[in-house]
Amino acid sequence: MQILSVTSILPIPGDIRKNNDFALHTYLNYMQLYQNDTVVIIKPLAYKLNILKILNKTTLYYKLIRSFTGHIKNLKVYLLPYISTWRLRNIHALVTASIYYLNIWKLKSLLSTYKFNIIHAQFILPDGLLAYRLNRKFGIPYVIQRRLYVMGILGILHVIITIDIKKM
Repeated sequence: MQILSVTSILPIPGDIRKNNDFALHTYLNYMQLYQNDTVVIIKPLAYKLNILKILNKTTLYYKLIRSFTGHIKNLKVYLLPYISTWRLRNIHALVTASIYYLNIWKLKSLLSTYKFNIIHAQFILPDGLLAYRLNRKFGIPYVIQRRLYVMGILGILHVIITIDIKKM
């Protein structure tokens, strides 16, 4: 089985933000149990709306991409940037769709290299939204691991995605 996992909380070497190691240990334990399976991870990285940092290439994404090899232990990891407006939560749901559009060529290349059976998304945004887009475009089934209840337009998006999962 080939699994594409989209997780915002995977710890990346060089990333000083607090992340959860349980995600990494979960993947490593899975790989020990199912050695014939392939797990490829996408780690979304938010572009804060700081135009100077984006133009000067001093955002967290550019800092990490310079030193990151693309592997953590024996897992292949892709870093994908997206635009984040987390402080404006109702707009955030719409702007987060940039993860698909900013990385469409990387995603097409990834999907032509691997034949994924399922996509696992750790959160609703941006992870679940990317899984939803890939399902619509390429027909790969997906599962979203939901952790919290969200309000506003995020709640509406959650309802739409949940209804879509139940149809599958």
